[in-house]
Amino acid sequence: MGNDIGGELYHPQLVELLETVWGEGWLSPGGPEELARLLDGRDLRGKSVLDIGCGAGGIDVELVGRYDAAYVTGIDVEDTVCATARARAEAAGFGDRIGIVKVAPGPLPFAPESFDVVFSKDSIVHIPDKRALMAEVRRVLKPGGWFIASDWLIGHDGPPSPEMAAYIAAEGLDFGMASPGRYAEAMSAEGFTAVETRSRNAWYREQARRELAMLRDPEFGRGAKGLAADFIAQNAGIWERMLPVLDSGEHCPTHLFAQKPMQDGAVKGYWVAHVSVDDPEVYEGYRRANAVAFAKYGAQFIVRGGEAEVREGEARPRTVVIEFPSFAAARACFDSPEYQAAKALRDPVSSADLVIVEGWRG
Repeated sequence: MGNDIGGELYHPQLVELLETVWGEGWLSPGGPEELARLLDGRDLRGKSVLDIGCGAGGIDVELVGRYDAAYVTGIDVEDTVCATARARAEAAGFGDRIGIVKVAPGPLPFAPESFDVVFSKDSIVHIPDKRALMAEVRRVLKPGGWFIASDWLIGHDGPPSPEMAAYIAAEGLDFGMASPGRYAEAMSAEGFTAVETRSRNAWYREQARRELAMLRDPEFGRGAKGLAADFIAQNAGIWERMLPVLDSGEHCPTHLFAQKPMQDGAVKGYWVAHVSVDDPEVYEGYRRANAVAFAKYGAQFIVRGGEAEVREGEARPRTVVIEFPSFAAARACFDSPEYQAAKALRDPVSSADLVIVEGWRG
């Protein structure tokens, strides 16, 4: 599906094919009907919504036009889909209620407590670190706000079967699939309540067969303007690889729900470090580099080398205390590639004693 063309996975040819299969403005299955099932019982009227992975913009137009969201901020990582989404919002007359922002992968570029709802449809499969994702979702949600999403999940926590591996490889879309259990664990670990997962496998097993029939229909090429027959056949092959893993349940599209508490009750996590620095100039490079990991995992400095008095025992000259949204986030930050790259800068010029500790539950 996602062979890189011009540096983009969702290039114009793929967008054209997916819109022909799934409907104009839609880069995921089910159209307005599946969106209605996902949003059943959820009131978006007057709400501010963040749409992670807005794609071609059809969903954002629905969120404003049909569900009366006050304002939708759609984000994506590629120019083609962002431009398509902006044009669709303007054409629908919602240019003043839909904003499309191209972002880089990583922390969400929004202030804490910015949105009533964080929404995503079949897009966060591209984000491999689900705990870091949920930490960011919690950070930007207002107290009492909802995370509402649909995503492409794998049915277990083990390695994919050969059939699943072949399907993922054929997709070519940097999938970072997780199980329902892993998603529930990530949401719970970040302090969310009302955590729920609902399998949509049974529905999509039948829907995918209809989609494959469309791709095999000779008339499809005439409806998808400018698409080569071999490109259509290649994508039909992807659907053919998908059906067996849908039938086995290993591929399980799933609805995801979680609520941020009105008073955020997640137990914080902390780094407590005592540090000796041998080369302050080189150490300064570490301080600049660690900002990437700390921003990603919601870190805040509580103590950063201020004046200190040792009243008992021994301590190194510099004391640092860093607060994280949760104990899981504190651990994940230390283990992350971003922090380990920064740590490699300080290791030769400093010594440290560092403890990761959970805050008091009160």
